[in-house]
Amino acid sequence: MMLRMSNGHIAEFRLHLAALDVVDGWEHSLYEVRRDLESIARERGNDLSLMERAIYNGLLTREQSFFWDALKSTLGEGRPSAGDAGPGSAGVL
Repeated sequence: MMLRMSNGHIAEFRLHLAALDVVDGWEHSLYEVRRDLESIARERGNDLSLMERAIYNGLLTREQSFFWDALKSTLGEGRPSAGDAGPGSAGVL
C-alpha cells in the first residue's frame, strides 16, 4: 500500500506475511509489464490504447485479487499453498 506522508513523501506500507510473500515472489513481474505499457504510451506521446488499457486493468485486477486472497488466508479463510496462486495456475489471466 502506498501512503502519502504529511510532508508529501510517498511511503510503502507492507505487511510481511508468508502468504503475501508467496504472491510477491512473482507479482513484481506483472507490475513491470503494467509499468512498461505506460512507458511505451508516454514515448508514443499518447494514452494507452483500448487493448493496452484492457491488459493493464486485467493485470491489476488479478494482482489485487491474488493479494486479497493471500491476506484472507492469513485470517483463516482458506490457506493457499505456494502453488495455489501464481502464473501457471488455472484461471490466471
